[in-house]
Amino acid sequence: MSILVQLKPEIEARIRTEAEAQGLSIEKYVASVLEGVTGRPQTPFYATASPQEWARAFRAWAQSHDRALPLLSDEAVSREGIYCPSTGSRA
Repeated sequence: MSILVQLKPEIEARIRTEAEAQGLSIEKYVASVLEGVTGRPQTPFYATASPQEWARAFRAWAQSHDRALPLLSDEAVSREGIYCPSTGSRA
């Protein structure tokens, strides 16, 4: 089904921004919002996304993280650091 809706420019801008943030086309974003409102189960993003949409969504996710946060040390990401964080060993 296709419909034509006249939107105020500020609403169109918000829809465009949200769609871009989620890596979706405007059509897919609006369809997902309408499906959510009607209560029907929404097809998950991973089931319908093209490789380009996946890449855009991944880049948006990666850019959403604070770059000022410190990196984890080698010890923190080592096997011992993960499974025995208080002592660094299994003893």
